Amino acid sequence: KSVIDEGLKWAKHALEMYPGNCNAHKWFAICSGARGQLGTTKEKIEGGYIFQNHINEAIKINSRDPTLYYLKGKLEYEVAVLSSFDRRIASWLYGEVPKGTIPEAIELFLKFQRESPIQLKDCHLHLAKCYLAKNEYETAVHWLEQTLQLPVKDSEDKETDSEANQLLKKYIKYKKV
Repeated sequence: KSVIDEGLKWAKHALEMYPGNCNAHKWFAICSGARGQLGTTKEKIEGGYIFQNHINEAIKINSRDPTLYYLKGKLEYEVAVLSSFDRRIASWLYGEVPKGTIPEAIELFLKFQRESPIQLKDCHLHLAKCYLAKNEYETAVHWLEQTLQLPVKDSEDKETDSEANQLLKKYIKYKKV
């Protein structure tokens, strides 16, 4: 938590000094979102709104940064799969539930895939999860397999592989032969 708070402090400082800088908005969004994820439901929702506003601002400043589409896709997915309890909390706190759809998340993840020189296991996994949410199991299996074909570079990739393996075991029967 202290590392995230330190990052948030520096990102806020960068944003104050360079309000028109894409990276200042991107890192403020990332740190705010990470901080929110560690907190209460209310803090998660607040972090989500801050994240959304700053990612959208970063995209306005530099629409050619593919990581912005990946990050926005993750938000779209997370909001689209919010539990009814969290939606009620958001509605109660803000009068409005954050907006996010699976089709929009897919579009953003695919845009990242097309425009980024790197492939991220997490992006592949989120594409699979989006297609699972749409009951498009065959396509989901494809993305799960793609996830597992990418090299493991760190502990996050190991966690991603673990989740992808669990999902693949459950949905492998939908694999196109």
